[in-house]
Amino acid sequence: MALHNTEQEWGSLAKGLHWIVAILLIGLVPSGIYMDRLDTSIPAEREIFLQLVFWHKSCGMLVLLLMLVRLCWRWMSSTVPALPEESKTWERHMAHSIHGLLYIIVIAQVLSGWLMSSAGGHPVTLFGWFEFPPLVDKNKEIGEAGRAAHAIMGKPLLILIFVLHVVGALKHHYVNKNNVLKRMMPW
Repeated sequence: MALHNTEQEWGSLAKGLHWIVAILLIGLVPSGIYMDRLDTSIPAEREIFLQLVFWHKSCGMLVLLLMLVRLCWRWMSSTVPALPEESKTWERHMAHSIHGLLYIIVIAQVLSGWLMSSAGGHPVTLFGWFEFPPLVDKNKEIGEAGRAAHAIMGKPLLILIFVLHVVGALKHHYVNKNNVLKRMMPW
């Protein structure tokens, strides 16, 4: 499998970044929902909460870094596999819109979490290896705005766009019977 994209298939770097980010997101969304339901006034649940927050933030920042690599790689790659010729205009627009929204929402989601932590005076690290600089000084109002944005984007928007992306891939595979899904698979 080639590192670079071809007109028929995504390259190994694009595929690897796609699937690593997908797996991380599949873990981040439910862990975030679960963290919100923990009662931090109970010592045992607070300990679980703090551990989950550490991993959630670290994985989120890893997603941000990988998404930035994905964007750079995409901009540097002159070749991107095209949608099948039989694709309707609305399908092409829908596919491009969903991909664009997925990139925007994932990056905005991580940035809102980083903003929320920064405004709360909480450090953001990458698995404890190094600390990212705070985006803002400690500020309760900004922290609440970051929390609201994180909740809105993380639950309904990210899940909706993610589901539409998966449904579109499955439609290509099972209904249209083309290779759109196959060319992004790691095997």
